[in-house]
Parts: sequence; C-alpha cells; structure tokens
Amino acid sequence: MRRVAFAVLVAIVGLAACSADKPAAPAEEGPPPMKPQEQERGLALCEGYVARLCACAKHDAALANSCELAHAQPEALKLPLRMLAGSEGPLNDHERRLTETAARKIIASCVKSDAALPLDKCPRGTGSQSSSP
Repeated sequence: MRRVAFAVLVAIVGLAACSADKPAAPAEEGPPPMKPQEQERGLALCEGYVARLCACAKHDAALANSCELAHAQPEALKLPLRMLAGSEGPLNDHERRLTETAARKIIASCVKSDAALPLDKCPRGTGSQSSSP
C-alpha cells in the first residue's frame, strides 16, 4: 500500500515538474497599431459618408433624420483618435488596443453604411475620394 502511495506521489510531482517547464503563453497578438494614415483615412471615410448621405437627404426627405444622426459618427471617431494621440496621457498596450478597436469599429460602421446607400439615389462623388491605396 505504501509503495502505491509513493508511486502516485512521484507521478504527481513528476507531472507538476513537467508542466512547470512549459514556456509562458506568448503575449496577446492583435492587429498592428493604427498608423496616422489609417486614422486620417478612417476619419475621411466617415466624413465622406456623412457628406454623401446629407447630399442625398436634400433630394430625399426620408434620409433627413439619418443625415442628422450620421453627424455623430465622425465626432465619435475623433474621441478615440484623440486618445491615441495622447490627449488623456500615455496609453498602455491594452488600452491602446481597446481604443484602436473602438476606432476601427466606428470606421467599419461608416464604410458599411456608405456601401448600403442606394447608388441610384446617392451616387458616389469622384472629387474628394481617391481610389489609390
């Protein structure tokens, strides 16, 4: 009986020693940090969406309320962009990632909303947006 208990104890200690040798989990991987160009382009996309929507609203009264509400998106995007620029002090890596995620979600919403506008009623302008990467 003692031998069995000793064997179990040795096995447990051996397993614990093996698990302690494993390297620590790598740091949380995520998207790369937002570059200033990405921030500027995102703001331009949101502002372009609002301009396009509000231009359509001049001809389609049903879009007037949407135009009014859409003005909040570029303003909402400016908050995380200011935070990334250091308006609230330096951000640690976790805070930076959360702030960039918030900014990217707002930009994605602007792009999706712009894409959802009907082309027959709201044609895309060619003057303010360039198609080059």
